[in-house]
Parts: sequence; structure tokens; C-alpha cells
Amino acid sequence: MIKHYIEFFYTSEPPVGPVEMEIAERNDLYGSIPVGASGYRFFDRKEEVIDGETVKFARYNISPYVFYGRCFTLKEVRKYSGKKSTFYRFMKNNNYKRAVLTDDGNLICLEKEDKVITVF
Repeated sequence: MIKHYIEFFYTSEPPVGPVEMEIAERNDLYGSIPVGASGYRFFDRKEEVIDGETVKFARYNISPYVFYGRCFTLKEVRKYSGKKSTFYRFMKNNNYKRAVLTDDGNLICLEKEDKVITVF
């Protein structure tokens, strides 16, 4: 059986809420994420019961992340954190073009397909 999941992204360690949760169907803009989560993505997983135990297979059909925060370009990250900051240098050296500033003040590199929902 194929099941759909949502995976939540936290900047805190350990996470303060559920990391993944089974859902009935995917929605591009998931309604309510747990307090403390900065974003989410979807994935599918095949599950089978074998000898009375549920076996979960590898994730596939993984969506891009959707983050809540403020999107920054590389230039804006440089202005925000300084050109000598480790984060700025990491972005520049690894060819990241965008980052998201989460409501708890963390910067996260964005892949090309990732989305940002501006909340501040």
C-alpha cells in the first residue's frame, strides 16, 4: 500500500513536535504545521505487512520544501550577516542563490525548487 506523508522541518534540536505524519492527501499549502516547525515537504512510502510486521520502504516522490519566513538573496544574506559570516561564505562557495530567514532567526539555504511563504 502506498501512503502519503508530510515531513516537518525544525531548526531546534531535538524537534519540538512531530517530524513526520501520515496524511490522506497532499495539499500544496498544508493548513497547520506544528508550533516550532519552520517548514514542511511531502513524500510517499510503500508499506507492506510481512509476517505480521509493517515494513516501511524508502521514501520517494519527495516534494521541495515549503518554508515560512522571509526569502533572502545571496546579496541580502551578505548585508544581513556580513561578508565574513560562515553562512554567507557557505552559500557563496556552494552556489546557493537564496536562503530563508525563519521566525526564530535561523538562516536556511534554499534549493532552486523550494518555496517560501512570507510571514514577516
